[in-house]
Amino acid sequence: MKKYTEKLLVGFLAASMLAGCSSGKTITLDLSTGKQEGTYTGDMSDDIPNGKGKFSAKEAKGEFWTYEGDFKDGHFDGDGTITYSNGTKEIGTFKDDQIVPMTGDQIKDLASDTDKFVDHVISSKGLVFTDPTLSDDQYFVQIDPI
Repeated sequence: MKKYTEKLLVGFLAASMLAGCSSGKTITLDLSTGKQEGTYTGDMSDDIPNGKGKFSAKEAKGEFWTYEGDFKDGHFDGDGTITYSNGTKEIGTFKDDQIVPMTGDQIKDLASDTDKFVDHVISSKGLVFTDPTLSDDQYFVQIDPI
């Protein structure tokens, strides 16, 4: 009887841990850029992405992309990364599905703080891109006017 109770308890705990987590569910997100259907894996609350997760989709042009990071009420909100099928990445902080532009002071800090450069990547929050077509010593940062 003890082994049966232990197996039942282990099964219950495993089911409880997975209850708030989706595994590869097809959903449609109502993003600020429009509705987007894709596959979601991660934390959910009331069938809406909330917490950490991964959303993979295909653009109208046919390019595949994945957002992995923080979600709030079905939107990209917090730290995250968008990776496109060609290898280009957008890494930074997101709000309402859009990456938050860097401030002028943050951009100045990038040029003056060499500790933020690790393995040819700038370690900072904001709009930083990597592009596999660039050489090892090239990067680009999109700077929005303030």
